[in-house]
Amino acid sequence: MAEWSTRVQNALAALPRPPSSAGALEVAALTQSEWSLLVYCYLNEPPFTLDELRVWLPYTSEALFGRWFKELLATLNVQRVASGDFIVTDKGAALVNEWYRNGTALLAHQHPLAQTTLMKHADGLELVVRAALERPPVRIVRLSSSRRMACEPQASAMVRIDQALTDLHYFRDDCHTAAWNACGLSGPEIELLTVLWRQGAKDVGTLVAQLGDTRGHEPEQVARIAQRLASRGWLALDDDNAELTVAGKGMRDEIEAATNRNYMPPWTVLPPRQLQELGRLMCRFTQSLPGSR
Repeated sequence: MAEWSTRVQNALAALPRPPSSAGALEVAALTQSEWSLLVYCYLNEPPFTLDELRVWLPYTSEALFGRWFKELLATLNVQRVASGDFIVTDKGAALVNEWYRNGTALLAHQHPLAQTTLMKHADGLELVVRAALERPPVRIVRLSSSRRMACEPQASAMVRIDQALTDLHYFRDDCHTAAWNACGLSGPEIELLTVLWRQGAKDVGTLVAQLGDTRGHEPEQVARIAQRLASRGWLALDDDNAELTVAGKGMRDEIEAATNRNYMPPWTVLPPRQLQELGRLMCRFTQSLPGSR
């Protein structure tokens, strides 16, 4: 089941993009992280609240998230319209739309496979997206928001493929969030568990560095997260070392399994033979892109 998520991620990573949105970043006077947050603001139905926006960055510290958002306000890309409500300004929307137009224009000129093959690939992926929208197994906050950028039906096959892959990427995020929420975990807690689950035992200093550098958590915050997980029997702390317990690994394994169970139903809208064909086509498509080499 997990291979479908991997195929989607590999294809998205290999698609050609404008040079790291450098032009948009320079015009907007934003860092890459602030720019990403502006795009998330744009994807939210206006007006939006900070709680709604936080859904996009559940693993980031409140302090770092707040600093990025203050910069969006200071650069007039976002503005407050009521107590607790915000909108993207015309300036911010114009920047995001220009970035989107540049990306779709680049994709529209790409022809890695025959046009009929690309159209078939787009059609198959869109069937899966439609099934996820019509019969969602979980709350689809990110997937629904992704559809705000949906391309026109007459768009090129490459643009349609990119949109469908992006939708399915965000759908997988929705499925994963539902799985760890069901275990009563916070974003930072599942993040720490995942680091240990993927990388094995770590000294606390390494965890502090990883979660501090990437997510903005202070050392004492990381220590508190580790203590909470240890108190639930999922983490063993021995001096400066942290390691998942058998119960912790089992719980994290089950979160991954639940994520995959949530993610798979829309794919099965396709008959088995057609689904196998879609899988082969997605691998062929990814291998045809320069970014996969």
